[in-house]
Amino acid sequence: MFFAGAIIARPIIRKGYPKWWKDAKTIDSGEFTTTPEQKEENKQNDIDARCVQKYGPGLAAFGTLLWAYGDLIPRMILRLFA
Repeated sequence: MFFAGAIIARPIIRKGYPKWWKDAKTIDSGEFTTTPEQKEENKQNDIDARCVQKYGPGLAAFGTLLWAYGDLIPRMILRLFA
């Protein structure tokens, strides 16, 4: 569950809460040309979006199932080989 929380909170951890909150509330039309800093920021924003929207919820669900049923796995293995 720790990893799921870390993945979901990646944008906040990376930018810090005040900057993340400001960026979340700001609508920017952009410029005609992109600078290397803007390209890197766009790349990091894409990674943030993937972490929050894809990997985080999947990892949270997997962690929940593992936490709930993790103790059954050794019991099943012992029954198979005992």
